[in-house]
Order: sequence, then C-alpha cells, then structure tokens
Amino acid sequence: MPLSSTRVKKDGPIRVTGVVDAVYDRLLERLVKLQIKPGARVYIDALAAEWRVSQTPVREALSRLEAEGFVTRERNVGYRASSPLTHEQVRDILELRMLIEPAATSKAARIMTDEQLVEIVSLGENIKKIMTESGGVNYDQLGRIDLKLHHLISIGSGNA
Repeated sequence: MPLSSTRVKKDGPIRVTGVVDAVYDRLLERLVKLQIKPGARVYIDALAAEWRVSQTPVREALSRLEAEGFVTRERNVGYRASSPLTHEQVRDILELRMLIEPAATSKAARIMTDEQLVEIVSLGENIKKIMTESGGVNYDQLGRIDLKLHHLISIGSGNA
C-alpha cells in the first residue's frame, strides 16, 4: 500500500474520504519511527479519540498492519507493536528481493506506460535530491519513495 503524505495532515483530526487509509498511514508512520515502541500496546480507543474518528477505521487499519507484520493481536488483550526484524530476517528478505525484483523490473520496463516510466524517473530524481540535501540520512522520505517505487514496479509488471 503506498504511503501518501498528501492524504494525512500531521496534526489534528483526520478529514479525508479514505479514513481507514489515513489512519493506516498515521499508525504505520508511528510504528516505523518507533513512536510506538516494539511490544507496546496499541489502544484503539485512545487513537480514535486523538484522531477524532470512530474505532472502526482504527480496527481496520490495525488488521491491515497485522497482516503486514507490523502489529500482533493477542486474544483478550488487543494489539501490540511487533518486535523489529532480526538481522537474519532482514538478510532473508533481501535475498528474496534480489531474486524477484530484477525479473519484475525487467518485465515492467517492457510493458509500462510512458506515464508510469516518467513517474519512476521522477522518483529517481527525488531520491538524488534527498540524498544530496540530507546526506542520505532522511530515512523517512527515502523509505516512502522506495515503497512507492516498488509499488509502481509491481503495478507496471502486472503483479500488483
């Protein structure tokens, strides 16, 4: 799922049509930035009150995050932030990506539309700009662009 900073305002209530997506984006950001520490409980009612939404979109966002491994659900307890990946898990993921991504990228390059290719080139230019301006340490922005890049390649290769 692409992250979109245009859908979510940093402070105040969420006022968008895709409430679940906006809640998902905010929760994911807090988890990735470790604003919610690994193992910490995630309180549905507190987040709903803070963002002035009902508990339903918070539950739906948590369900998506559980499917992606960012949170775990404990029976009769609720949700907790997942533990970070081990070095071994990261290595395994990278090895798998090295097998899959070249084939997907090759296929995408052959069948993508001109508009999709322009968007990928634009993402590359954004990465260069961020690397230059931040010395390569703006992991939040780089991570968002990387996620969008991989999503575009997935769509462009017909594997989304």
